[in-house]
Amino acid sequence: MLIAGFSCVDFSSLNNKRKTLDGSGESGGTFWGILGYAKRYRPRIVVLENVRTAPWGKIAEAWGGIDYFACHAEVDTKAYYLPQTRERGYMLCVDRQRMREHGLEETAMADWVKILSQFKRPASSPAGMFLMDPDDRRLEQIENDMTARIASHTVYNWERYQVRHQNYRMNMGLGHRRPFTRSQEDGSSQMPDFTWQPWLRSMPERVWDTLDANFLRKLVEGYDMNHKERCIELSQGIDREVDTRAYGIVGCITPSGIPYLTIRGGPLCGLESLSLQGLPLDRLILARETQAELQQLAGNAMSSTVVGAAILSALIVGHKVLDKGSQQPRPKKEVPRHKRFELCHDHELVSGSINVDEATDVTISDIQAQAASSARYCIS
Repeated sequence: MLIAGFSCVDFSSLNNKRKTLDGSGESGGTFWGILGYAKRYRPRIVVLENVRTAPWGKIAEAWGGIDYFACHAEVDTKAYYLPQTRERGYMLCVDRQRMREHGLEETAMADWVKILSQFKRPASSPAGMFLMDPDDRRLEQIENDMTARIASHTVYNWERYQVRHQNYRMNMGLGHRRPFTRSQEDGSSQMPDFTWQPWLRSMPERVWDTLDANFLRKLVEGYDMNHKERCIELSQGIDREVDTRAYGIVGCITPSGIPYLTIRGGPLCGLESLSLQGLPLDRLILARETQAELQQLAGNAMSSTVVGAAILSALIVGHKVLDKGSQQPRPKKEVPRHKRFELCHDHELVSGSINVDEATDVTISDIQAQAASSARYCIS
């Protein structure tokens, strides 16, 4: 079985310069590489992942050209346990030659879409449950590292983009004030006390105005965003990221995103992004990676709960095309040796009676004497 995801940059709805599958782009190049591998080595089952807007029809035709059956399903991560809006497309490809050898029909393979849907369970834990505690000592170091990384980047002039912000403010009736950042024309600002002030000051003025506009937008809706758990994607335009998600749900985690947590006053760090992808941080050794590298890893990763459901569904419908393993199944009643409980032969069990319903009279002086005899004293 081959599990693969190819580059989505040319198919993403956030890209204004998209390319086709046949174009000389990164997405097409990585896809044709996977197809070439499958054509030569003929994996029995292939599970593909990419964005929902990928050309899945043409992708299915390409797999049909090398004698593979293909069917496609659209999923959203927040429908599979995790509180993240991540709309993706998955495709199951099965070698038709192996299907013919085992007498499997394409209609049976197409049930993969229905079985995958049956694994759904809407996220019931809010995103805050996946975040570090506010008093976690690692957050201070993470804040310093992220501030130093951003401050070292070039800050571009945003005059052309400023017109877009002004038009949006005027159309939404938000006015021209900056109540959140209190930024001035000379580049100074006065961020709220609870925020990651060095990190916010290192951000470009476009981000400051995005925060101010979101603050005003939430006031119009009737609440102060500083006291509600919201996640705003600051890397996107003010008219693209309108923050209409349900409470407790974050937006799609991307490699170069800037997800801002309103109750923290700072960004979502790389470790938290991995956690929101369903990766077990306690089982990963993450010591030398920077927060930017962890963010890229999380943004390019598949949500573990979704890809896990896709793999299980593929095994349910197509397990017959796989080669049988050589390991013999263990009898159900047999217990592994390392889990067996055996009595030591050097000791014998002694029977005795315990009367739990009998009470013994104990005086306070006896208790004090026993406490004194068991106390630990300093050795001078």
